[in-house]
Amino acid sequence: MNWTLIKFLAVPLALGQVAGLLTAPDILKWYVPKLKKPWYVPPAPIFGAVWPVMYGLMGYASYLVFQHGGLHAQMLPLRWYAIQLGLNVAWQLLFFKVRKLGLAQAENLALLGSIAYTTKLFGQVDPLAGKLMLPYLAWAAFANVINFGVWRSNPQVPGDAPEPTLDDESGTSSGGGGYPAGGFPAGVTPQACLQTYLPTNMQARQRSRAQQGQRSGAAQSAQLMLKGRVSGVASMLAGRRSRFVGGAGMRIPQPVRGNAVHRAPTAVAASGARMAFV
Repeated sequence: MNWTLIKFLAVPLALGQVAGLLTAPDILKWYVPKLKKPWYVPPAPIFGAVWPVMYGLMGYASYLVFQHGGLHAQMLPLRWYAIQLGLNVAWQLLFFKVRKLGLAQAENLALLGSIAYTTKLFGQVDPLAGKLMLPYLAWAAFANVINFGVWRSNPQVPGDAPEPTLDDESGTSSGGGGYPAGGFPAGVTPQACLQTYLPTNMQARQRSRAQQGQRSGAAQSAQLMLKGRVSGVASMLAGRRSRFVGGAGMRIPQPVRGNAVHRAPTAVAASGARMAFV
């Protein structure tokens, strides 16, 4: 039995299995039911069937390279093989576990470049090893297209938004309407969310309406007081103006309070004479 071949096959398969176990709950509870996907994205079970084949092909390719002089002789291609294998696992964790689609897209580009360079180095050592890496390279390129499509279809990933906080005055929340942003939290039913957020939101809105009513009432009182003062000043000015006619301060003859005797005709004549010289 060729234990060396088994080891080279087991390394990528074991790492892929570990990554699959870590991301399986997120795939089933988040990726499959919640994310929007372009039409060309295959179902999730296809990924589970294709990746073991890719891990087997790259494992056998690395074994063929190792046969040409061992680890010391093929340090460069095998080192890049290990780098791309680590980037492969890191991409799955970033995309499914951490749920950072944009960061996963950038990391996937680095993964694709490392696979292409590893394929080139493998082909220089063993042509068959280089050919065995080509399906893996094509599948990684397709995975990059899928990553980009899902990222563009989901600008705000459900579950990544922060918990909502009610504003003191408006009664609204960061999630919109007083409810959790991006859907209900994991393990919480919609009824529980309604019981938690709806009463609090209604109380905040009632407080806001009461405060607005108080402010509007105070404003109306101030307006009424101002109108009363303006009306009083206008009435006083109108009363004073009615006592004067024209310029030069000529006064209309007024009866003497408490006496029926009017001003003397000579006084009126003197007033008319003053007007003639004005």
